Amino acid sequence: MRDVMKYTSIIKPHILKLRKHAPRTNNSLKYLPKMVNQVIDDLPQERLQKKVDIQIIQKINLGKDLNKISQKVLAFFDKHKELKGSKNPQIFTAATIYTADLIIAKFLGHKKVLTQRMVSEATDIPEYLIRDHYISSLKPNFSKFIPTKKVHTKNIY
Repeated sequence: MRDVMKYTSIIKPHILKLRKHAPRTNNSLKYLPKMVNQVIDDLPQERLQKKVDIQIIQKINLGKDLNKISQKVLAFFDKHKELKGSKNPQIFTAATIYTADLIIAKFLGHKKVLTQRMVSEATDIPEYLIRDHYISSLKPNFSKFIPTKKVHTKNIY
């Protein structure tokens, strides 16, 4: 038992050094699917029908679209780390989901479905933090995320 403890104490500093130099991925991406599911599960169907002028909107399609657009937004900030300004990936992911809904609404020309409060309640992240991240990082770069030409929108509602 003492030998194991001895070797552990010798090896542990080397493992920690390796972890420090390991390439880091965008941590926000690992929270994205779970948070999108939380937001979609908390979203009442009546809200979708009330906010958007289309009769039947499926939550599944909205979830896929939020996920896809959020990934593109996060990829942009992965390339331009200096614009992100956030250390907490969960908060940034929640703000990105809110922004993705705004992008979908602007692209399709209808009202947004999500509010900052709805995202906050679904993800248990304070509303003011989502607002702060949106205003400081996402809103100034919002125009970069909107597609310039109309693409096939079969999956988008």
